[in-house]
Amino acid sequence: QAIGAGDTRAARHTGMVGYRIAIAFGVAVALLIALFSGAISRFYTNDAAVQTLATQLLMLVAIYHFFDAILAIGLDGLRGYKNAVVPMIVCGVCLWGIGLGGGYLLGLKGGFGSGEPMGAPGFWLAAIASYALAGLILVGYFNYVSRAYIRKTAKTE
Repeated sequence: QAIGAGDTRAARHTGMVGYRIAIAFGVAVALLIALFSGAISRFYTNDAAVQTLATQLLMLVAIYHFFDAILAIGLDGLRGYKNAVVPMIVCGVCLWGIGLGGGYLLGLKGGFGSGEPMGAPGFWLAAIASYALAGLILVGYFNYVSRAYIRKTAKTE
């Protein structure tokens, strides 16, 4: 709405507030999942081996949620600027290349060396890396785009 009204400073401010809220909620959700991962896994199974693996995976899910929140705000904020091509390319490369490709390498092939395949944790680690990289790139790109809009409207005033 702020962009449509020509208030590019308010648009940038709104985006930055969105990032702060996303980070706060991302940390809160991550902490809740991490603190209660054992209880969550026990809720679903009585098998001790499955509980142990599920608890370990939930710790990775907690980290993943933090970066997912940052990525989501970046995508939505840039969509407000009618900027979808660069985020699509960033997500395509990061999520498919690093996330899926890295997950395949870590989870099924033993990583980048001659190690043992990591299984499910390898896929989650690659997903975390892909979301972290995509999110950080989009934070920088949002910063660039929002400042460019401010400079553009300052020139026309």
